[in-house]
Amino acid sequence: MKEKKTILFPFVGDSVGGSQIATRVLISNLKSIQYNFEVLIFNDSGDLSDYFSKYKIKFTIIRKKGKDQYFSVFKEFIYNFFYVKSFLKEKNISLVHTNDIRMHYLWSLYSITNKFYHIWHQHSAFYSRRNILFSLLSKRIITVSNYCKESFTTNMSKRSIVVGNPFERYSHRQIYKSKKKIVSYIGNNNIQKRAKFFVEIAKNINKKNNKIFFHMLGDTPYSVDEINSLKKYNIRHFKKNYEIRNFLRNSVLLVAPAVNEGFGRTLIEAMLLKVPVLASDSGAHKELILNNKNGLLAKSDNLNDFSEKILKLLLDDNKKRIDLAFNFSAENFNIEVYLNKIKYLYDSVFT
Repeated sequence: MKEKKTILFPFVGDSVGGSQIATRVLISNLKSIQYNFEVLIFNDSGDLSDYFSKYKIKFTIIRKKGKDQYFSVFKEFIYNFFYVKSFLKEKNISLVHTNDIRMHYLWSLYSITNKFYHIWHQHSAFYSRRNILFSLLSKRIITVSNYCKESFTTNMSKRSIVVGNPFERYSHRQIYKSKKKIVSYIGNNNIQKRAKFFVEIAKNINKKNNKIFFHMLGDTPYSVDEINSLKKYNIRHFKKNYEIRNFLRNSVLLVAPAVNEGFGRTLIEAMLLKVPVLASDSGAHKELILNNKNGLLAKSDNLNDFSEKILKLLLDDNKKRIDLAFNFSAENFNIEVYLNKIKYLYDSVFT
């Protein structure tokens, strides 16, 4: 029987975002395509180790919490050079699959002095001249959307393959809705996510209809006192939680005002739970939302357009739109489709 090859997934370890969540889904299903995995965390200063532990994914940590947490690509390359060389040999690593720009650069450097193949998996739109040199050291370049692919340098874009994002199976029996009209937002305090703009939308709608509630999940740019003051506009904040299904199940609408998103996982999560979606006409949103078919697009940062379309969606019978969205997401982003793409890519590296 042919021996399974081992893929290494290295992470900085200081955050959990869409790329880490997508990679966790892949790792959890990797054995089904006949590959083993190892996970290496350089810097255990964030929630990543706890997140992986919850899903019983084993990992190795280089620096524990409380130690020097500053991350520099060239510093890490030199400081961990012999450790990485030993780790690769001990674990018999055949391929390294990176999912973060800092890891892309670091492992491109390591690939010069160690015998392994490197896959550069870009989850965001990113143009940098440095990528021209670093990406040439990678065996494959993959990305999550055409929007990302078009943002790369010419050489990198030509070599890139769009694979989308993986999503686990959802049970119809888990879908339910609150009796309240809850409009939801999921994001962090990165200005790209437009948390403050969502609050402005909520305030604007509250002037016209105070029976609509607005729930925000994740880190926000507001203090505790500011968050409490927003309650008078029916705006409620929920702490960061990577399991967003229960949050979305209570919603009658997901609003995604973010701009220049490389993908937009929350849009597909909502579609799979049969929650209507309104998103900005920016970035990869335009690839996921077929306007007025499986969702609605609004002009980026346009308060009136977002407000009017939210009220429209709350009044409409969205059954046809919801069914189209569910079928679109289930057909294009289910885990089996994704795993087939990844298996083909992995296999092609070794042939």
